[in-house]
Amino acid sequence: MPASTPGSLSEQLACFAAELRYEDIPREVVERVRLHTLDIIGVCLLGAPMDFARILGEIAGASGGAPESTLIGSGGRKLPAPLATLYNGGLAHGNEFDDTYSAGRWHGSAAVAPPALATAEWLHADGKAFITAMAGGLETGCRLTRAAPALLALGFHSTCTAGIFAAALAVGKLLGLDREALANALGICGSFASGTAEFLSDPEPWSKRIQVGHAGQSAIVAARAAANGFKGPRSIFEGRHGYFRAYAREGNYDLSGIGAALGSDWQALFLYPKRYPCDHIAQGYVDCAVSIGLEAGVTPASIARVECVVHPLVVPVMFEPHEVRYRPTNGWSARWSMPFNMAVALTDHALTIDSWTDARATDPDTRALMAKVGFTTDPGMAFPGDYPARMRVHFKDGRVVERDIPKVAGSAENPMPAEEYEKKFLANAVRAIDADRAGKLVVRMRELPAVKDMADLAALYG
Repeated sequence: MPASTPGSLSEQLACFAAELRYEDIPREVVERVRLHTLDIIGVCLLGAPMDFARILGEIAGASGGAPESTLIGSGGRKLPAPLATLYNGGLAHGNEFDDTYSAGRWHGSAAVAPPALATAEWLHADGKAFITAMAGGLETGCRLTRAAPALLALGFHSTCTAGIFAAALAVGKLLGLDREALANALGICGSFASGTAEFLSDPEPWSKRIQVGHAGQSAIVAARAAANGFKGPRSIFEGRHGYFRAYAREGNYDLSGIGAALGSDWQALFLYPKRYPCDHIAQGYVDCAVSIGLEAGVTPASIARVECVVHPLVVPVMFEPHEVRYRPTNGWSARWSMPFNMAVALTDHALTIDSWTDARATDPDTRALMAKVGFTTDPGMAFPGDYPARMRVHFKDGRVVERDIPKVAGSAENPMPAEEYEKKFLANAVRAIDADRAGKLVVRMRELPAVKDMADLAALYG
């Protein structure tokens, strides 16, 4: 950051985004943005044929409007950019398959990519402009969520509440806003930031999907308002009634790292993709269970009990409420059930998008094994800074098999190769588009910086 960087946090972030150039972005960050964009488009395509997507499409399209941006996987349908983002953002977070920034418990690409893609298409921006906007937005979101990682425990879904600020910077960057207008956009976002975590208590919490789309939609509105001269408070983050005091409450946040080493210490490199379409906490535990399940002689009947060693913060997400987590009534709710994830992984030796069905969630044999899954808490586990996993399976013959994964697959320390991103994308994409188009998208995305018009890319995923 230059020596002239203004004082308030919103001004610092606005200055960072306004002055960020493609040439300044490290190669590894460019590659990560490329892969995560491919990943999230695939996740959207996976959701496109589903019932919740049909409802979102009806909601978004009810008022019509200018055909600015493509609804992903819709057969080429277009709506105004904010409404397309409401739809695409819901798809991006629609199957718990989107990436995560562990230090902030934040789903970065679901919040930032849909509004950035919609805006880039509408403006006919090129690939480098899109990557630059995405990098600035993702970096901002990582830093804002890292400042208050316990926000979820206080009832707020930071993917939305902080995601709107990150998305607005990405959209504003594509719009060519200067630092003053970007700071205004952030201030305006403070009026729109919303999204609760009450979905964790509900047996079928579809609101988790729509509130991510709402955040992206509102980010575009905020950026457009700022572009037209609308003002917002510059103290939106640290002010006496600002975002952190209002949402995290005094003593539950640390703002010192938000503006530190912007442009050199890239937190966006710590976003990790999901290998399985379920809550990010469960990812490493699923790998452990699959590994144990593949051992000779392991059957559900041979298991006496399953012990998941977890940080105490994991319990209210993956094991409580007890009735919802141990007796989920549908496949969507089962994504937050550690007992369900463990039972299926140990039985099937795999988890795919087809594992989370209503029938499987209520299957008597699955529920019988779920009842054997419990937890032991370990406050010393590196959570939420990391998402470690440790579990023990106790067998009826007295054997105990243990697995320990300190760094989840896809993390910076345990990276997922580009080939696995592409394999995941293709498996998801063919749910909505044919294999030929999916393959062409992979090829085009390999050369994302060379794309001249992002609308051409949208024609492939529409």
